[in-house]
Amino acid sequence: MELAEVISYWRRLGEEKWKTAEALMEKERYADALFFVHLSLEAVMKEAAVRHTGKEAPYIHDLPRLAYLAGLELLEEQKNQLEAVTTFNVRGRYDDYKLSLYKKATREYTREHLKKANDLRLWIQSQKQ
Repeated sequence: MELAEVISYWRRLGEEKWKTAEALMEKERYADALFFVHLSLEAVMKEAAVRHTGKEAPYIHDLPRLAYLAGLELLEEQKNQLEAVTTFNVRGRYDDYKLSLYKKATREYTREHLKKANDLRLWIQSQKQ
């Protein structure tokens, strides 16, 4: 695939996963919505990393690490948000962690994280390296 196609792929995937997160929020599937927030931000970060490095996206899920590879200069609050969202990936995948996420993922908690993640997602997309 050409570099432009790879970048386009990650952008489309990020949008698709974001729409899924919103749909899950509407259906009150809060833990699942948070998992898809992670998938969306991961795709957006991988798009930024590919754009920045000109190389294939790395096979990692660690959002702060992806931000570093993408050359993004984050505020401390943004770093903290990425660290929090990265935990949704682990807690959304493994049964022994899911219960703690289900307990934590109230409507308000999920709404707050969707808002912050959307702001971050849009900011990352605006950073054209």
